[in-house]
Amino acid sequence: MDFIEKYFGISPDGGDGALEVMLLVLLVLVVVAIGMHLPYWRENQKKTITSERDVIKDWSVKVSANYRNRQH
Repeated sequence: MDFIEKYFGISPDGGDGALEVMLLVLLVLVVVAIGMHLPYWRENQKKTITSERDVIKDWSVKVSANYRNRQH
């Protein structure tokens, strides 16, 4: 586990691989956190899309009603 030393030519952890292990653990934690949040994000997206559709539908009904009232 010394890819930093191999690719960048520096040894920030003295060559013992502690930094690489920490980066791997951080990557795993980020992936798990994103995976755990996805169901909530998808649910929120569905609610947002539905509420936006309702707003657009209400607006179009109001515009149509106003247009019809002006015609008479």
